Amino acid sequence: MIARFSRLLTAYSTRLVLMAFGVQLIVLLLAMSYVWVSASREIAARDRAVVVGLRDDMLAAWRVGGEADLRAVIGARLSIQQEEDVVLLADAAGNALAGNLPGLPGGLVAGGGWQE
Repeated sequence: MIARFSRLLTAYSTRLVLMAFGVQLIVLLLAMSYVWVSASREIAARDRAVVVGLRDDMLAAWRVGGEADLRAVIGARLSIQQEEDVVLLADAAGNALAGNLPGLPGGLVAGGGWQE
Protein backbone atom coordinates (compact mmCIF):
# COMPACT_ATOMS: atom_id res chain seq x y z
CA MET A 1 0.00 0.00 0.00
CA ILE A 2 2.77 2.45 0.95
CA ALA A 3 4.75 1.53 -2.16
CA ARG A 4 1.69 2.15 -4.34
CA PHE A 5 1.11 5.54 -2.69
CA SER A 6 4.76 6.57 -3.18
CA ARG A 7 4.59 5.57 -6.89
CA LEU A 8 1.42 7.65 -7.22
CA LEU A 9 3.17 10.70 -5.74
CA THR A 10 6.14 10.34 -8.07
CA ALA A 11 4.00 9.86 -11.18
CA TYR A 12 4.16 12.66 -13.73
CA SER A 13 0.37 12.91 -14.07
CA THR A 14 -0.09 13.26 -10.31
CA ARG A 15 2.47 16.05 -10.11
CA LEU A 16 0.83 17.76 -13.07
CA VAL A 17 -2.63 17.60 -11.45
CA LEU A 18 -1.29 18.88 -8.12
CA MET A 19 0.56 21.71 -9.85
CA ALA A 20 -2.59 22.69 -11.81
CA PHE A 21 -4.61 22.65 -8.60
CA GLY A 22 -2.00 24.84 -6.89
CA VAL A 23 -1.99 27.35 -9.75
CA GLN A 24 -5.81 27.53 -9.69
CA LEU A 25 -5.76 28.09 -5.95
CA ILE A 26 -3.23 30.92 -6.28
CA VAL A 27 -5.23 32.57 -9.08
CA LEU A 28 -8.42 32.30 -7.02
CA LEU A 29 -6.75 33.85 -3.97
CA LEU A 30 -5.34 36.70 -6.07
CA ALA A 31 -8.74 37.38 -7.65
CA MET A 32 -10.46 37.39 -4.26
CA SER A 33 -7.82 39.73 -2.85
CA TYR A 34 -8.31 42.13 -5.76
CA VAL A 35 -12.09 42.17 -5.24
CA TRP A 36 -11.69 42.78 -1.51
CA VAL A 37 -9.23 45.66 -2.02
CA SER A 38 -11.37 47.23 -4.75
CA ALA A 39 -14.53 47.01 -2.65
CA SER A 40 -12.77 48.47 0.39
CA ARG A 41 -11.51 51.43 -1.63
CA GLU A 42 -14.96 52.04 -3.14
CA ILE A 43 -16.63 51.99 0.27
CA ALA A 44 -14.04 54.38 1.70
CA ALA A 45 -14.47 56.75 -1.27
CA ARG A 46 -18.26 56.80 -0.87
CA ASP A 47 -18.00 57.40 2.87
CA ARG A 48 -15.60 60.25 2.27
CA ALA A 49 -17.95 61.78 -0.32
CA VAL A 50 -20.80 61.74 2.21
CA VAL A 51 -18.64 63.42 4.85
CA VAL A 52 -17.38 66.05 2.41
CA GLY A 53 -20.94 66.74 1.23
CA LEU A 54 -22.14 67.20 4.81
CA ARG A 55 -19.21 69.46 5.58
CA ASP A 56 -19.86 71.58 2.49
CA ASP A 57 -23.58 71.88 3.35
CA MET A 58 -22.71 72.95 6.87
CA LEU A 59 -20.13 75.51 5.71
CA ALA A 60 -22.58 76.99 3.21
CA ALA A 61 -25.27 77.27 5.90
CA TRP A 62 -22.79 78.94 8.27
CA ARG A 63 -21.73 81.46 5.64
CA VAL A 64 -25.33 82.35 4.75
CA GLY A 65 -27.09 82.43 8.11
CA GLY A 66 -24.56 81.86 10.84
CA GLU A 67 -25.07 79.52 13.76
CA ALA A 68 -28.88 79.45 13.51
CA ASP A 69 -28.82 78.15 9.92
CA LEU A 70 -26.06 75.73 10.78
CA ARG A 71 -28.15 74.29 13.61
CA ALA A 72 -31.11 73.97 11.25
CA VAL A 73 -29.04 72.10 8.65
CA ILE A 74 -27.68 69.73 11.30
CA GLY A 75 -31.17 69.08 12.66
CA ALA A 76 -32.58 68.46 9.17
CA ARG A 77 -29.71 66.17 8.26
CA LEU A 78 -30.10 64.10 11.41
CA SER A 79 -33.87 63.79 10.93
CA ILE A 80 -33.41 62.06 7.56
CA GLN A 81 -30.24 60.08 8.27
CA GLN A 82 -29.91 56.67 9.78
CA GLU A 83 -29.54 56.08 13.49
CA GLU A 84 -25.78 55.41 13.39
CA ASP A 85 -24.91 58.81 11.86
CA VAL A 86 -23.16 61.19 14.22
CA VAL A 87 -22.91 64.97 13.89
CA LEU A 88 -21.74 67.42 16.53
CA LEU A 89 -21.40 71.19 16.45
CA ALA A 90 -19.34 72.21 19.46
CA ASP A 91 -18.12 75.56 20.73
CA ALA A 92 -14.46 76.33 21.38
CA ALA A 93 -14.66 74.72 24.81
CA GLY A 94 -16.07 71.48 23.40
CA ASN A 95 -19.63 71.99 24.62
CA ALA A 96 -22.35 70.64 22.32
CA LEU A 97 -24.37 73.28 20.44
CA ALA A 98 -26.18 71.00 17.98
CA GLY A 99 -26.12 67.39 16.87
CA ASN A 100 -26.77 64.03 18.44
CA LEU A 101 -23.79 63.78 20.80
CA PRO A 102 -23.70 65.25 24.31
CA GLY A 103 -20.09 66.41 23.87
CA LEU A 104 -16.77 65.65 22.26
CA PRO A 105 -15.89 61.94 22.16
CA GLY A 106 -12.75 60.80 23.93
CA GLY A 107 -9.59 61.50 21.99
CA LEU A 108 -10.87 64.70 20.34
CA VAL A 109 -9.55 67.98 21.63
CA ALA A 110 -11.57 71.20 21.77
CA GLY A 111 -10.13 73.90 19.52
CA GLY A 112 -8.41 71.35 17.28
CA GLY A 113 -10.25 72.49 14.13
CA TRP A 114 -12.17 70.20 11.78
CA GLN A 115 -11.93 66.62 12.95
CA GLU A 116 -13.32 63.45 11.38
